[in-house]
Amino acid sequence: MSVARERSAARGFASVRADIREGVRFLWRHHGVRSNSLIGALQSVAGAGFMALAVPWCDRVLRIGTSGWRFGLVFSAWGVGGILAAWLTPRLLRRFSAARLTLSWIPVSAAFGLLVALSTHWLLAVLFMVGWGIAYQLVIINSLNYRQQVTPEHLLSRVNTAGRMLSWGLGWTIGALLAGALADQVGVRPALLTVVGVGLAAAAYAWLSPLRRIALVDAAARAGTPA
Repeated sequence: MSVARERSAARGFASVRADIREGVRFLWRHHGVRSNSLIGALQSVAGAGFMALAVPWCDRVLRIGTSGWRFGLVFSAWGVGGILAAWLTPRLLRRFSAARLTLSWIPVSAAFGLLVALSTHWLLAVLFMVGWGIAYQLVIINSLNYRQQVTPEHLLSRVNTAGRMLSWGLGWTIGALLAGALADQVGVRPALLTVVGVGLAAAAYAWLSPLRRIALVDAAARAGTPA
């Protein structure tokens, strides 16, 4: 029985590895999915870095402490941005392609992220956080929606797992670790500016990636003309 269980476990592990390889293979070979996944990973570094430093940032930079209604407003602003992003995304997709949305909104996300990191007053931080929450989460929602649309149904779970591990497993882990290490060496605000600045790398990569070509092809298809 022990040998049979070991063989069954080995077959199961081999099957899981094969599924992972298949998901990663599709993600990497599909230009649009790969581009969005790498953008998501870079953006996750910025987002995780911010979240890792958010409490000391509120306390030491914004001078509002770590409790109270102002602290609550700063944190809830991100959620407000997410709600607005969820409302806005399907409406924008009726007019623009997924690639065009990413190209348009990832620079907005990077800009608002830097404005948040540069804020020294809690009220400005709240306003910029709402803007960052909208742009950042609109890019995420758009990317997930695009991946769901272009991935064959039998590969969805595998590709989604690969994409989430790249963005939330790798990106968030690196962002949180980097933020903590930098804050210990140079202080909260310089560390926050550095990690949030990774959003600029995400925006630069987006405009250098195949998404530009995909956006042109999509626009031509909508207009009924050859790209």
